[in-house]
Amino acid sequence: MTHDWVKIEHDFVANGMTREALAKKYHASANTVAKHANDGNWKKKREEFCEETARKLREKSSAKTAAKVMSEEEKKTEIRALILSRTLEHLKRDDIDTQDLRRCQQIYTDLTLDDKSDEELHPLMRELVELEKNDKQ
Repeated sequence: MTHDWVKIEHDFVANGMTREALAKKYHASANTVAKHANDGNWKKKREEFCEETARKLREKSSAKTAAKVMSEEEKKTEIRALILSRTLEHLKRDDIDTQDLRRCQQIYTDLTLDDKSDEELHPLMRELVELEKNDKQ
């Protein structure tokens, strides 16, 4: 019986199957599988595969973290722009409420000094929306 040793090696290296499990799955003797594994240096290939997979996962995780940080920075920038725009608009009309100005200044300072997460940004955005609604009434 001929065996597809490339496929068997792949199951060992990439799928983590044991030599015994491979022998059973492919109807080969354990000694034959062991000989191919030793001759082909499958154990080293498995270690390299695992290391490479771990490296790729770390890179992917880092990329996601970077994207999230960038997303949070973009939101902060958007909120800052809204605050500045809103404040300038009120200054042009000369109708800015001192308490409102202080709150906008506090939100802007919070965004500048603190490392705000998404969960902390949403209430600030909602508060700005509420301030805008009050202006329109």
